[in-house]
Amino acid sequence: MDEDIIVTLKRSNDLLMTFGNDYSDVFLPAIDEIERLRKQCDRMASLAIDNAKDTERAMRLRKALREIYEVYANSEGIPQPMTAAEGYLLFLLKETAKIAQETLQEKE
Repeated sequence: MDEDIIVTLKRSNDLLMTFGNDYSDVFLPAIDEIERLRKQCDRMASLAIDNAKDTERAMRLRKALREIYEVYANSEGIPQPMTAAEGYLLFLLKETAKIAQETLQEKE
């Protein structure tokens, strides 16, 4: 429909000019405005698509955080670490679970 409007305006302007009436000062700004609005609508549609993708990604990340926290929360108790490396890994696991839990408690 937009293309038809622009084509119609250009043809109308050309037709009127053949009769000696120059309405370019009316038609050309109208054509420019239609094209500007069309580009603006395209940008808005693109932003809406990007927003939907971001929302979907955020939901997937939130689900992953929930799974991380649930793995830790459902563990049958973690044994005492026997080595420094095991102690460090346990520390990292607890920190990861803490970050996941804090993030899940944030308001969306």
